[in-house]
Amino acid sequence: MIYGIGTDLVQVARIEKSLLRERFFRRCFSPAEQQELAGKKAESAAACFAAKEALAKALGTGLFSFAMGEVSLLHEKSGRPRLVFSGALAERIEGLGLSAHVSVSHDGGFALCVVVLEQAG
Repeated sequence: MIYGIGTDLVQVARIEKSLLRERFFRRCFSPAEQQELAGKKAESAAACFAAKEALAKALGTGLFSFAMGEVSLLHEKSGRPRLVFSGALAERIEGLGLSAHVSVSHDGGFALCVVVLEQAG
């Protein structure tokens, strides 16, 4: 059963400008994301940021209901994106019996993310 759906569209230039502030990078991206983003273009960071916003919408709680570093948009070797949760957010997701499905894309100066939360049962 679908628990929630969230989508977010982010202007890459806005994230690129924010990335000039090291504090933004450390606060918004988990250590695993920081490692994966090293040497990549701002489009990848914008997609990660959009994933966090889309997740908040799918949860129906708003962005500040969890620490941004508690969700990571990572990629399998095949390139398939996946969301990885940690801390209190991981406990909440597990407690609700949710699994997350994610799709990301970037083109024309924008990054888009869609998150679908599915509840077992």
